[in-house]
This record gives sequence, structure tokens and C-alpha cells, in this order.
Amino acid sequence: MKILATFFSTLILAARRLWSHRLLMLCLLVGLVTAVGLLSSIPLYSDAVQHRLLQGELTEAGTHRPPFSFLWRYVGAWHGAIEWAEYAPLDEYQSQQAPANIGLPLESLVRHVKTDNLRLFAAADSEAFGDREPLGWISLGFITGIEEQVELLAGAFPSPQAPGEDVEVLVSWALAEQMGLQVGERYVLFGSGDDSAQVPVRVAGLWRPLETADAQAAGTQTTGGKFWFYQPQSFDEVLLTADAAFADQVVPKLEKPVALAAWYQVYDGSRVRSGDVPGLLAQVTVAESRTAALLADTTLDVSPVDALEAYRSAARTLTVVLSVFSIPVIALLLYFVALVAGLVVGRGQAEIAILRSRGTTRLQILL
Repeated sequence: MKILATFFSTLILAARRLWSHRLLMLCLLVGLVTAVGLLSSIPLYSDAVQHRLLQGELTEAGTHRPPFSFLWRYVGAWHGAIEWAEYAPLDEYQSQQAPANIGLPLESLVRHVKTDNLRLFAAADSEAFGDREPLGWISLGFITGIEEQVELLAGAFPSPQAPGEDVEVLVSWALAEQMGLQVGERYVLFGSGDDSAQVPVRVAGLWRPLETADAQAAGTQTTGGKFWFYQPQSFDEVLLTADAAFADQVVPKLEKPVALAAWYQVYDGSRVRSGDVPGLLAQVTVAESRTAALLADTTLDVSPVDALEAYRSAARTLTVVLSVFSIPVIALLLYFVALVAGLVVGRGQAEIAILRSRGTTRLQILL
């Protein structure tokens, strides 16, 4: 009870003491609040400006593709076609583990593989292909999820067939008009050079992209931006089949079936803030290292890394400039607080002397 009485008496004494110097204490409070507010506002303002700067960099980077899009590619034209066994480990990593390494929500993933250019002959002329000119040089491949991004003008989408059966393919409308290809027609693809592989194909359907020419000319960002990593016209001379059909029917016939491999990943970066940038860049570096280890010469051709690096450099400069300009103001505020605090202490010295003469302990005065 004695301790409680001492405690409450000390509180009452402190309250009376504050009230007797209420104007001086109010000035001290205003000075402290202003100093703390200014010190807090600098990083808050800097973070807000940096966030706008980050969004600006990403918006500029996302002119043609979503800002947080990643395009990984292995280009066989530069480094040589590869076997399916070399491609499979990287495909598994990019499809399952890479999104976890990057650490952002994955919105869409598009996988694309195609062969080298093969000689196209009509099935009826395939026996005498060595003495005839091919109808054209065409590659064979797949793009996952294309069913939702194209308009089927005739026929149906390809489906996997039993080994030995014709590979069902989609033909672009432009190629069909150019070469006169029709749904249901059978053709044979022959390997180039010493490769005597033969891949029989059947035209299952004709396609064209959903985006109109007007939307592409205007540069309008549509849901196709999360799918088309190249312009749709880039696939006019590619016979497209299902990914399962490519693995089961095409791969066994070609020694090195992968001449181009691409993984197009679009992430949701809406929650990325300025403080997340260093960690995100480090995670992308880890994904690049792992990708290069699984398949050499695989490159990250499209990513927000350049925009994030430019943002980080600009943000660092902005922070330094704001800090330098705030030093004089902070110094003045601290001087004001120190001056008012000195007045409070000066007035309190006489009170402390009186309290000590009346038997108040040092602890009570400190409290």
C-alpha cells in the first residue's frame, strides 16, 4: 500500500508540475511532434515517390507485354537443335519450380517448341520426294493453350493419336491460302540433310488469331498480351499440334526434335513495392543460374529486370537528394527542441532543489 501511495503521489506531483508549465510543455510537445513527423515523412514520401517511379518504369516496360512477363528461350538456330532428353529437365523446372523461385503469383504460362524446318510433300508424292521440289519448308511444333486464343475457321483442334498414325496439325489461314492446304489433306514432312525421318501429318483445322488488325495497330493491351510472346504472324509457317502429340508422335521420329524452345510466364506484380525490388532481383538471378545449369545457352530475353535496375538506381539517387535537403530543416527543429528542453530543465532546477530539501528521493524525482 505504501508503494502504491508513493506511486500515485508521484504521478499527481508530475501532473501538477506539467500544468504549472503548460505553455512551455506545449511548445516542447509541438517541437517533438514536428520533428518526429518530419523524420517520419521523409521515408514515407520517398517510398511513395519511389512507388510511382517503379510503376512508371514498369508501365513503360509493359508497352508491348505485361510488365511482369518473362520469356525464356533456347534458340537452336544459334546453338544447334537438341534432343528431347536435354529439353525435358528444363521444361519441368520452368513449368513447376521457376515460379516458386521468382516468388510472384503466376497468372499464365505458355510453352512453345518447334522443330527445324522440314520439307513438306503431299502424301501422294512422298514416294518420289527425292526427285521433286517440296511444297515448302515448314516446321512442326506446339503452343500450349492456343485453343483459347485463336479462331477456328474450319475443322477441329488437333488431338493426340496412336503412334504410327498421322499427326493432326493446325494450319494458319495465311499459309492455307498461300499453299492451298485444305482440312483433311495428308502430307509428309521430311528431315533435311542426311536425316531421313518422315513425319506424316493431316490437316485438322485452320486458325487465325482472335486479335483484330485494328487492335494490334492501336497497340491495345488485351488478354492476348499474356499469351502471344511473338506476333501471331510469326507462327504462320509452323504446323501446330498438341503438346502430347508432339511428345508421343514427333519426338520418336526425329533425332533432335527441339530447334526452338520458349517459356512465356506472366506474373502478377501488383503487390510489388519498392522494398521488394532487391529481393525480387536476387530471386530472378537464382532462376537464371538454375536455368543455365539445366540447359546451357538458354537466355532470359524478356523480363522486368532492366526496368527494376533502372528504378533502383533512380530511387537511390532520390533518397540521397531528399536526405540532403532535409538536413537543415531537421537541424533547426532539433535546435528548437533542445532550446525548449533547456528552458524546462532550467526552471526545474529550483523545484528539484526544494523537493530534495523536503526529503524527496532521487528515484522519485527521476520518475
